[in-house]
Amino acid sequence: MSIFPRRALRAITGLALFGMASAAQAAPITIPVGLNPGDTDRLAFVTSTRTDALNSQINYYHNFVNTLGLAATGISGWKALVST
Repeated sequence: MSIFPRRALRAITGLALFGMASAAQAAPITIPVGLNPGDTDRLAFVTSTRTDALNSQINYYHNFVNTLGLAATGISGWKALVST
Protein backbone atom coordinates (compact mmCIF):
# COMPACT_ATOMS: atom_id res chain seq x y z
CA MET A 1 0.00 0.00 0.00
CA SER A 2 1.41 3.36 -1.04
CA ILE A 3 1.40 6.46 1.16
CA PHE A 4 0.91 8.56 -1.97
CA PRO A 5 -2.41 8.95 -3.78
CA ARG A 6 -2.56 7.15 -7.12
CA ARG A 7 -2.68 8.96 -10.46
CA ALA A 8 -2.87 7.61 -14.01
CA LEU A 9 0.64 6.86 -15.31
CA ARG A 10 0.17 9.06 -18.37
CA ALA A 11 -0.43 12.09 -16.15
CA ILE A 12 2.28 11.58 -13.55
CA THR A 13 3.57 14.44 -11.50
CA GLY A 14 6.98 13.31 -10.31
CA LEU A 15 8.86 14.34 -7.25
CA ALA A 16 12.59 14.38 -6.86
CA LEU A 17 14.55 14.55 -3.67
CA PHE A 18 17.73 16.61 -3.31
CA GLY A 19 20.75 16.05 -1.12
CA MET A 20 20.97 12.28 -1.34
CA ALA A 21 23.85 10.80 -3.30
CA SER A 22 23.28 7.55 -5.13
CA ALA A 23 24.26 5.87 -8.35
CA ALA A 24 21.87 6.61 -11.21
CA GLN A 25 20.22 3.47 -12.48
CA ALA A 26 17.51 3.81 -15.09
CA ALA A 27 14.90 1.11 -14.79
CA PRO A 28 11.67 0.71 -16.73
CA ILE A 29 8.70 2.58 -15.32
CA THR A 30 5.99 0.05 -14.66
CA ILE A 31 2.36 0.40 -13.76
CA PRO A 32 1.78 -0.59 -10.12
CA VAL A 33 -0.18 -3.77 -9.51
CA GLY A 34 -3.86 -3.00 -9.06
CA LEU A 35 -3.77 0.39 -10.81
CA ASN A 36 -6.97 0.81 -12.77
CA PRO A 37 -7.97 3.44 -15.35
CA GLY A 38 -8.83 6.65 -13.50
CA ASP A 39 -6.75 5.73 -10.42
CA THR A 40 -3.96 8.08 -9.40
CA ASP A 41 -0.33 7.35 -8.60
CA ARG A 42 2.84 9.34 -7.88
CA LEU A 43 6.32 8.53 -9.05
CA ALA A 44 9.47 9.79 -7.31
CA PHE A 45 13.16 9.53 -8.03
CA VAL A 46 16.38 10.69 -6.40
CA THR A 47 18.71 12.67 -8.63
CA SER A 48 22.30 11.57 -8.97
CA THR A 49 23.28 15.12 -9.90
CA ARG A 50 23.53 17.79 -7.24
CA THR A 51 22.93 21.52 -7.25
CA ASP A 52 23.73 24.10 -4.60
CA ALA A 53 20.69 25.12 -2.58
CA LEU A 54 21.32 28.83 -3.06
CA ASN A 55 18.50 29.86 -5.40
CA SER A 56 15.32 31.23 -3.80
CA GLN A 57 13.22 30.58 -6.93
CA ILE A 58 11.42 27.21 -6.85
CA ASN A 59 11.26 27.11 -10.66
CA TYR A 60 15.05 26.79 -10.75
CA TYR A 61 14.76 23.45 -8.93
CA HIS A 62 11.70 22.33 -10.91
CA ASN A 63 13.61 22.98 -14.16
CA PHE A 64 16.71 21.21 -12.82
CA VAL A 65 14.72 18.10 -11.89
CA ASN A 66 12.54 18.14 -15.00
CA THR A 67 15.63 18.18 -17.25
CA LEU A 68 17.06 15.14 -15.46
CA GLY A 69 13.73 13.30 -15.30
CA LEU A 70 12.94 13.91 -18.96
CA ALA A 71 16.38 12.65 -20.01
CA ALA A 72 16.04 9.49 -17.89
CA THR A 73 12.40 8.61 -18.52
CA GLY A 74 11.09 10.55 -21.50
CA ILE A 75 8.37 11.94 -19.22
CA SER A 76 8.13 15.68 -18.63
CA GLY A 77 6.43 17.57 -15.82
CA TRP A 78 8.70 16.54 -12.95
CA LYS A 79 8.63 18.76 -9.86
CA ALA A 80 11.27 19.12 -7.15
CA LEU A 81 10.38 18.23 -3.58
CA VAL A 82 12.12 21.18 -1.92
CA SER A 83 11.49 24.22 0.22
CA THR A 84 12.86 27.67 -0.60
